[in-house]
Amino acid sequence: MANETKAGVYVVTTDSSTPASQMAKTYLADKVGAKNNGVVLVINMNLRKVYIWATGNLKYYLPSSRIEKTLDIVQPELTDNNYYQAVSGFFDQVSKYYQAGIPTSRNYSINSETGAVTFHRSFQPLSILIALIISLIAAGGFVWAIYRRYQMKDAHAVWRYDYGRNGNLELHQREDILVNTFITTRIIPRPSSDNNNFSDGSGGGRSF
Repeated sequence: MANETKAGVYVVTTDSSTPASQMAKTYLADKVGAKNNGVVLVINMNLRKVYIWATGNLKYYLPSSRIEKTLDIVQPELTDNNYYQAVSGFFDQVSKYYQAGIPTSRNYSINSETGAVTFHRSFQPLSILIALIISLIAAGGFVWAIYRRYQMKDAHAVWRYDYGRNGNLELHQREDILVNTFITTRIIPRPSSDNNNFSDGSGGGRSF
């Protein structure tokens, strides 16, 4: 499945007291790198919690709505202690949703080697027509306002301003003396690259 999705797909079972959501995010970041392609199913036997977390390109294939539907299959099996069926259901759902594509109306392309998803801007003909009409109305209104302001009723009329008689030019001499210059430097720290940045992902969990 990893070759199919170009991402890491993992299942983790644990008896830890660490919350399943925290373990899922930390584990996946350690495995594939923060915000890189991957998905993990964490089953915490001690806390009786299950959590699914997806990052990178897989977060587009597995938004929260699809994760909830996956949990609809996984959680009942865990409640009945059918762990093999729960894990199999997880893999089946990930594969199914990847094959179904990203649930969006936007146009996108996929890099066949890396699985990277690129979204493309698209403009509907109706949107283009509306924008064109609005721009024409705005331009026409501007021209009409200028026309009315200067009351140029004759389209061939030309208004000339006698700047030679009405203009006034005054020149003054000014001298600036450079006394000294100062240069201040400051080191801007790089953004933290640790694994605690988990905002870019999609997840959901339940008790079982």
